[in-house]
Amino acid sequence: MSKPRVSIITSIFKSESFMEHFLHDVARQTIFGDCELILLNAQSPENEEAIILDFQKIYPSNVIYKKLDKRYSVYETWNIGVGMASADLLTNWNTDDRRSFNSLELQAAELESDQTLDVCYGPTLTTTVPNESVEHCTSGTGFACLEVTKDLLLKNNSPHCLPMWRKDLHDRFGLFDTKYFSGADYEMWLRSLAGGAKFKRINRLIGSYYRNPVGISSNLATLEKAMAEVKEIQEIYAARA
Repeated sequence: MSKPRVSIITSIFKSESFMEHFLHDVARQTIFGDCELILLNAQSPENEEAIILDFQKIYPSNVIYKKLDKRYSVYETWNIGVGMASADLLTNWNTDDRRSFNSLELQAAELESDQTLDVCYGPTLTTTVPNESVEHCTSGTGFACLEVTKDLLLKNNSPHCLPMWRKDLHDRFGLFDTKYFSGADYEMWLRSLAGGAKFKRINRLIGSYYRNPVGISSNLATLEKAMAEVKEIQEIYAARA
């Protein structure tokens, strides 16, 4: 494959129950043939590797699989993926979330047609049903993906779980801050906006977010810590001119 349009970065840890559905969702993307999927196994104790290797045999030119040398946090893993990515456009995709079949195409088209844009995102549904496709999502609720302004971004992480952004955003503003365990993406968007990055919300459903009971941002055991982290990030950027 020539240079891909989009690099998809995915951290793998305790994801075996999601892998087959996740990879099916990836493969059905309308532009998957023009994408690279970077799968980073952060020393998961489960058997995702066998599923991944079977998938890689089908799509050898699209799938990059790496088993990391130790247990990295999700943001450390994403930063490794940023360094490995060869496309100009990046997106993260968690194994328990789902995308509309054309979401990558929609987001890439916006960024490719307007070189002043840096981050593209769209509305997502929320679900408590694991491995539920977007088309069959039983939830009637969604995440409040608002237009990005300083005031609104300080209240709500609108790019949420499935944004797409330019790789050179990291050259300009740095990588994800790994001191955060669940809010580094939110901090990255606030940092980028403060530096002049341009965001766009598209008015098309792009996916669904699974409220994983053991996920890092939805686990009741860590929810208090996650909320405190968000508050700290908001206070830092609210204080800046």
